[in-house]
Amino acid sequence: MDEESLRKLLNAGSEIVGNVTGAIIGSAIAGPTGLLLGASLPTIFSMTFNRISDDVLNRTISKREEQKIGAGYIFAIDRIEKNIKAGKIIREDGFIGNDNILSDSNVILEGVTTKLQKEWELKKLQFYGNFLGNISFTDEVDFNYATVLLKIAENLSYRQLCLIKVFKKKGTPQIDLAPIENEYARGLSTKTFNYSLYSDLAEMDRLSVFQRRGPIKLGATIGNCILSDIGIKLYQLMNLEEIEKNDYNETVYELQSMLPGRL
Repeated sequence: MDEESLRKLLNAGSEIVGNVTGAIIGSAIAGPTGLLLGASLPTIFSMTFNRISDDVLNRTISKREEQKIGAGYIFAIDRIEKNIKAGKIIREDGFIGNDNILSDSNVILEGVTTKLQKEWELKKLQFYGNFLGNISFTDEVDFNYATVLLKIAENLSYRQLCLIKVFKKKGTPQIDLAPIENEYARGLSTKTFNYSLYSDLAEMDRLSVFQRRGPIKLGATIGNCILSDIGIKLYQLMNLEEIEKNDYNETVYELQSMLPGRL
């Protein structure tokens, strides 16, 4: 098993990486003739990426899908390199299997690959890659929890990821969404009410991204809330602090417009 398939995906991914993020990609995957797999990547990871890359290119997928998968792998490999340089320890709880296609890490890689292939919001690719690059260093998140988080991440839009960052940065101790809910319930301010943002918040509550805090407001479905453990884990595993400043500020502005003086 050589690196040819992986090299092809990484080179395909490089065509869109620069267009979707301002992130600086580490030197471990950059080469003068294109993106190559760095020698610093541990064998256990290179074997896994090579195996799944062979499988991906044996499927019938479009060039655009190759680019999206490759971009996600670029971010994942870059995150792995950064974790190793930061001294983080690769988990030793059985999550990673040497040559077992049914190992937890291989199944998660297959899941992320499927999400990357179908993802239409290109700005999410970086954060799928971060998730993949972090999960093998995060032993407090077992396979079942990782699967739940990945399913929730798939259902969240890029703006909802931005909202997670807003709640992480500004939601201490809590953000009161009751005024937004009350306005929605009364049907007021129809010309200015941001229904799409309200819908995003309600969906995040349904997906258990929020955890409610007292006091309970009459008629409020969400009310006072902070990030739940699910929200915090997504923030950490996806490195949502890397969301671009402009996107973050725009989301803050939208939320502040609905909660004047409260955020």
